[in-house]
Formats: sequence, structure tokens, C-alpha cells
Amino acid sequence: MIVPVEFVVQTADLLQATDQLKANRGKYSETDFVDILASESVAIFRAVGTESEAPVVGKIPGSVRVLLKTLDQINKAVTTFKTTELDFHCEPGIIKIGPWKVKNHEIKVGKIPEQRLALPIDLSVLDTLALANTYIPQDQ
Repeated sequence: MIVPVEFVVQTADLLQATDQLKANRGKYSETDFVDILASESVAIFRAVGTESEAPVVGKIPGSVRVLLKTLDQINKAVTTFKTTELDFHCEPGIIKIGPWKVKNHEIKVGKIPEQRLALPIDLSVLDTLALANTYIPQDQ
């Protein structure tokens, strides 16, 4: 049985967190996924190379995976709401925010995804090589 994820977030905090995720995406903004990891006090928004946080009131903690373009749809909708707090209810295939909802078969609710090393999108080649040198075991 899959348990829904529920949390309350301030509209301004959501918009700020997702704006950070959209930076430097280019053509990948249509296909990139965002994992939302909601706890009792914070939601972490994680996409490839980018992570941001927003304070929340977690009702039912858990994780949600959505397409970045779906999160963009949510942002456009919530800017028209006359409330500063957004009550998220997430189930497989659907996210409800108050009376408004978005449906997409790509919305997944479930286990927290594995933590992997994520590189910033605009990381230089030299910085990438330096990171590789740091994480590759050196022979003694």
C-alpha cells in the first residue's frame, strides 16, 4: 500500500525553491525529474545537479517524484491563489493543492530515492576533474 504524502508550504518558499531548480536547465526542463523529500519540518527539492529546501509543516512525510515541467505548472497555478499557505496532497498520478489538482502518470509517490553525487549544471571541466580526483580511491 502506497501512503500519500502531505505537507503545507508557504507559496513564496515553494516559488523560490523551484526557481532554483529551473536555473540553467535549457532543453532538459521538459524531461528532468524533481524528487521532493518531505519531512516534518523541511521539504528538499532535488533535481540533477541542484538541490533546494523549503520549510514545511509535514503531515505525512515521504517522497514524491514529478517532472520539472509539472512543477512549473504547479507554480503557475499557485501564483493565482489568494493564499500564502499551500496544502499539498500527493498520490500516485495526482497532486492536489486545495481545490486545484494536476494529473500526470509520471507523478510517483514512494520510497526515498538513493542519494547520489550530483554535480551542478554549470560546473567547469577543471572543477569536474578535481571532484573526480577527490572521489576516486588513490593507491597507497
